[in-house]
Amino acid sequence: MIQVPRQVSICQICGQLANGNHFGVISCRACAAFFRRANLETDTYCVLGNCQIHKNGRFYCKKCRLRKCLEMGMDVNKFQHDRDLISTSTSSPESSDSSGPIMKVKKRKTQGIPLSLASFLGRPAFILSCEPERACRVKTVIDVTFLINQAMDILKNGDTKRYFGRDSLENMSLKLQELKKTKTNLKLLKVLGLKETMFFWEQSFLSTATWLTHFEEFQQLPLNVKMQILKVSWILWARLDKLSRTADERRRKTFGDSVYMIGEDVFLDVKDFEVDVSWCTNYSKEQLVYYLDCHHDEYFNKIVDLLIDLNPRDIELNYMLIEICLHYAGKKHQGDVLKFTDKLMEVISDNLHNYYQSERISNYSSRLVKMMKIDNLIRRNLFERLERQEVAKVFNIMSVHFSHPDMFSDSGF
Repeated sequence: MIQVPRQVSICQICGQLANGNHFGVISCRACAAFFRRANLETDTYCVLGNCQIHKNGRFYCKKCRLRKCLEMGMDVNKFQHDRDLISTSTSSPESSDSSGPIMKVKKRKTQGIPLSLASFLGRPAFILSCEPERACRVKTVIDVTFLINQAMDILKNGDTKRYFGRDSLENMSLKLQELKKTKTNLKLLKVLGLKETMFFWEQSFLSTATWLTHFEEFQQLPLNVKMQILKVSWILWARLDKLSRTADERRRKTFGDSVYMIGEDVFLDVKDFEVDVSWCTNYSKEQLVYYLDCHHDEYFNKIVDLLIDLNPRDIELNYMLIEICLHYAGKKHQGDVLKFTDKLMEVISDNLHNYYQSERISNYSSRLVKMMKIDNLIRRNLFERLERQEVAKVFNIMSVHFSHPDMFSDSGF
């Protein structure tokens, strides 16, 4: 009899010999085990972006290996529960009958204990009754590596335009004045979806990076520390910047109390706009009001009113921006980052004091109190949203996965 050789399969992840279909992809046991243990909430993209996964029997880049698994179609929903069964050897004693030799009974595998319903659905047992069909198991992957690289170039090389103020606070104020040049043709946003959201994120992230380069003492920090500060503080910078722009327009009577600036020249009316959330969740917009900040709550109106009343000078607004960024970055990272941010706050506080002295403003403590009240309200709003974000994770509500999640840990997604 001619024996037909068994077809040899190649692992679609690492290129080694495969032994079957795992998570929907022809792969070896090693890659299948790697994917089973992987945490999809961590980085799946490395800075280089295309490392050699397997070399001389070793795997060098876990991020690129996980990225390859996802690209080839590995999916936790495709786990084959009857593939690797817990087996027990059950055999009857060897026996013989009157007509033949001793017969051996083949070992029979029995299926082990199945997964619990909570493990199978990926949701805690106490919320299984809360619309399990809406649980977001497949993530929308958003790669922001290009943004990170752009920001690194900006922080490394500095802004192309330089200012020659008396100190860093004045230079940053001059840069912010350029960024805030009044637009004569403001645009009304009617629909906020993925495209618009990504545009505003990119605009704010790169503007924050460029603005920070005019802080001379900040630029003397190691590049990795500067990136750590930028990646956690740009959300707060963007929040205060947009609310400040809103206060400016309301002070000019450009629009009413239901309108907010959301970009450099874009505004929206919370009473008349649509939010497309299909890219980030299976739930409806109405169900997400508690979790998202695109509807603007009472904090926003209170902060805008305080900004209108204070009417901060450019120097004061820049002090508020850098204070809220450095305070949060230091608290978030602790250690060496906290030491750096404390020193930078000393520098910028001295700059503000010198400004008040040069303008002969002696009793400025009341203005400082109002400035810190605004910053504290923004921080309090952030902390409340972080709590809601944790609830969203528990209930598996959001279906967004970022290549650099530390950039968006405080964004509401």
